[in-house]
Amino acid sequence: AAQKLSLIPPPHTHTHKHAPLLWTCSRGAQKDTRRLGGGSESPEERAGIMTVVPAENLDETVALAALSAQDACEPERADSQDCCERVVINISGLRFETQLKTLAQFPATLLGDPRKRMRFFDPLRNEYFFDRNRPSFDAILYYYQSGGRLRRPVNVPVDIFMEEIKFYELGEEVIENFKDDEGFIKEEERPLPENEFQRQVWLLFEYPESSGPARGIAIVSVLVILISIVIFCMETLPEFREEARTFDEHLAANGTVRAKKPNPFTDPFFIVETLCIIWFSFELLVRFLACPSKAAFFKNIMNTIDIVAIMPYFITLGLELAEHQGNGQQAMSLAILRVIRLVRVFRIFKLSRHSKGLQILGKTLQASMRELGLLIFFLFIGVILFSSAVYFAETDDPHSGFSSIPDAFWWAVVSMTTVGYGDMCPVTIGGKIVGSLCAIAGEERPLPENEFQRQIWLLFEHPESSGPARGIAIVSVMVILISIVIFCLETLPELKEDPNDRIRMVGNTTMYYKASVLTDPFFVVETLCIIWFSFELIVRFFACPSKAAFFKNMMNSIDIVAIIPYFITLGTELADDQGNREGKGGGEQATSLAILRVIRLVRVFRIFKLSRHSKGLQILGQTLKASMRELGLLIFFLFIGVILFSSAVYFAEAEEKDSFFSSIPDAFWWAVVSMTTVGYGDMYPVTIGGKIVGSLCAIAGVLTIALPVPVIVSNFNYFYHRETEGEEQAQLLNVSNQNLASDTNSSRRSSSVVSKSEYMEIDEDLNNSIDNFREANLRTANCTAPSQNCVNKGKLLTDV
Repeated sequence: AAQKLSLIPPPHTHTHKHAPLLWTCSRGAQKDTRRLGGGSESPEERAGIMTVVPAENLDETVALAALSAQDACEPERADSQDCCERVVINISGLRFETQLKTLAQFPATLLGDPRKRMRFFDPLRNEYFFDRNRPSFDAILYYYQSGGRLRRPVNVPVDIFMEEIKFYELGEEVIENFKDDEGFIKEEERPLPENEFQRQVWLLFEYPESSGPARGIAIVSVLVILISIVIFCMETLPEFREEARTFDEHLAANGTVRAKKPNPFTDPFFIVETLCIIWFSFELLVRFLACPSKAAFFKNIMNTIDIVAIMPYFITLGLELAEHQGNGQQAMSLAILRVIRLVRVFRIFKLSRHSKGLQILGKTLQASMRELGLLIFFLFIGVILFSSAVYFAETDDPHSGFSSIPDAFWWAVVSMTTVGYGDMCPVTIGGKIVGSLCAIAGEERPLPENEFQRQIWLLFEHPESSGPARGIAIVSVMVILISIVIFCLETLPELKEDPNDRIRMVGNTTMYYKASVLTDPFFVVETLCIIWFSFELIVRFFACPSKAAFFKNMMNSIDIVAIIPYFITLGTELADDQGNREGKGGGEQATSLAILRVIRLVRVFRIFKLSRHSKGLQILGQTLKASMRELGLLIFFLFIGVILFSSAVYFAEAEEKDSFFSSIPDAFWWAVVSMTTVGYGDMYPVTIGGKIVGSLCAIAGVLTIALPVPVIVSNFNYFYHRETEGEEQAQLLNVSNQNLASDTNSSRRSSSVVSKSEYMEIDEDLNNSIDNFREANLRTANCTAPSQNCVNKGKLLTDV
């Protein structure tokens, strides 16, 4: 029987139209009566009437007490009917059903406490409604069902799941356990000094984000660090060491000191170094005096780096003063001096105080010490195995470069890290087999309003819109490929013009002439390609819905850049020919060859025109754009590594006469090709110390490049799956295009664009019958999406 509905406000009160209502319902055939107060059933309840009571006029104490009595599962009533009653939880349209006793296991949580969850009760639907993340609730509900086990779904990001844990009030202990499971590093408490002046000074030097002056001090500190690093590298250049070298050679030749040794205190590098050390010392001293805890100050790794960074200067200064005091006697061996000077390179780690990237790198390495240890252990095992194997495989060959197993360690390291300098390589069949095994181990677009303009735009901009559009896209791709092939072929020596062909004998006179580029077959084909590119660009420009957006589009900029070199070259050739005919230029080049080569080189950018027709290139571009920060971190990490290892290998190879490393900047190239695991073999270390540095450089390069790669791969997977899912959904929506077109309201076009970040919800009737699909079924959080204002409707169905 249909239930009757009545509103019964309590006596002496009035019902406010916006007051939240508490519902009590009784069904005559069932004994699951909901009563907010004690006592016997009212006549309305016995008749099966649903009673609505304004919550603002209800005695809250009585109501909550009654709800607690009926909703919460007490131990002695665990098996009662009330505790086995089911509750419906709606998470953004996705309904879950569970028992009340399941939720009551954790009464301090949002779902476990009737008082807390009552705020989300929907009396019209008799359910609890939460506008929250749907995939996360699977794990939240399992937390109640399993008695406290929480596992994050794979498809839910960590930060989103953390917000859900906090929203459902699972507790601080659950949050801490979740952080431990996810590998979070516990943030150390950083107390501030109690003294006000001391606190302000500490904030100035320790927290750059606290104020403008603090940011200024941080910028000055970074600049001084960079200047110090540049000076450290520049002073190793041979051009700046000539005076000291001349003195050393004179001393070695004569055995007696007749020339005065240059005074290091007047060296410009030493003066700049002194100014940098003054700033470093001042900064360190101020931090020490202002820090809240002197013991914690010395335990901080950053302060240790600051101390180590300035010590070499004072040691070197003391040695120089002692040497001058001792009438030129060397106070310490050159080897120890080089080690002391090498320590200066650790100043680059001072940047980590002001660089989030270096801090992330340090925390990553700290949290991955076990995995790094496993990597080193695996490399150690591989080096032992393969160096032993290659030694015995090559031992009978007189030309073998492997004189012993330890001598083969270097080869095994550079092979397993895929560097391969080429200074050592196997020559026998067995050795090459071992070497092979070693290496192996190692946005949406609006349409124009004009119908004709819209059709032209679809033809040239949306290949998927029709058969002719696909044909035009294929022609465009073919022309691009022909242009690129011509660009490459015309550089072949066989197809270049022979200089002897320019000589013509007229009687006894040798005449030189310049062949016209305008008759060159390559130029003719190039002209045909440019005609198509220009036609395509002009048509797109006149058919585009927005001229301003046209020039802002990267693809259109590429199209313009791709055809400019042709017209510049054509103008140059015409000017050259005009000068020849008038007898003014004598065939002289109107533009220098260097500039012409640069202009011709720009033609290679035509290959990027393929990205207009290639989903793969578009995905790659979107991935790189979304990964700019990670790519920046990668370059920054490589920069740090190049500075460190080029400095280390320079000092390690300084005494070797046959060393390839004449200066630290000269070693930059070696460090880059080593860390990127290229290893051309043109530069490589020859000493034991140099090879140790090279081994560390190769391993560090593998780790440095591997760190940002997972984020870039994750971005690529996101864009790839978004494109593929969008294509599948587009095929689904093509079935309903006829119904959508027949709807007069749907035929109106709109210039509004649905953002990628908006979540799309499709009603259930789409799954039941695609024929009944209407515009109203596409809903976003803040608008209704017009059915035909976007070409790729499939992306509207994708939950991005």
